[in-house]
Amino acid sequence: MLLVIQNEECVPLGAYANLLRTHDVSHQILSLHTGATLPDASDVTALLVLGGTMGVHEADRYPWMIPLQQLMRDVADADRPLLGICLGGQLLAAALDGVVSANTCSERGICSIELTTAGQTDPLFTGLPTPLPVLQWHHDSFNLPPAALRLAASPICPVQAFRYRQAYGLQFHPEVDAAVVQAWCRDEVDAAILQNEFAAAQTLHGKHWQRLFRNFLQLSGLLPSSI
Repeated sequence: MLLVIQNEECVPLGAYANLLRTHDVSHQILSLHTGATLPDASDVTALLVLGGTMGVHEADRYPWMIPLQQLMRDVADADRPLLGICLGGQLLAAALDGVVSANTCSERGICSIELTTAGQTDPLFTGLPTPLPVLQWHHDSFNLPPAALRLAASPICPVQAFRYRQAYGLQFHPEVDAAVVQAWCRDEVDAAILQNEFAAAQTLHGKHWQRLFRNFLQLSGLLPSSI
């Protein structure tokens, strides 16, 4: 079963919810912002940690981030598949003794990332070209944690993706769909520009990042390799 950690109501599974339903992938969503209790790492087969508007350094306001980081470290060290998206990637980086910096390397909207040589042969990115269009929506960023392998970069943000054992941290948002982007743009002065930009890239964006999630589910043994 896939355990999904949702840190905030406004950052949901997005398009990935449809993929899980379509392929009948067993999963459970824990909403930490509503007080859900984290399991022991030994009970986790595969873990997906979504994003959020809070930062890693705000544990005084969001105390659940401390046990979540420990869970992520334990799952990673146990060689179980883990995918951290945006805040999830930052939490993974911090859990692995990396440095997360506030208001550094900010990106928003559709940007391009390049896969490194390691990224081009990594199973998470199987079948994906380089460069790739991604949806960015972050102010904080992480460096490469010790013992991790850099998989992708952008001109602004030098670490867009990394792997430690079977644990992956992503800075970008592969899971978003048009409804999520529209909700995030609600109070933005350049909402129309951001939404039109995503709409123009949506077909290619969806095709590529659905493939990434299928790759992750296959790595986790939750989806047949033939799909």
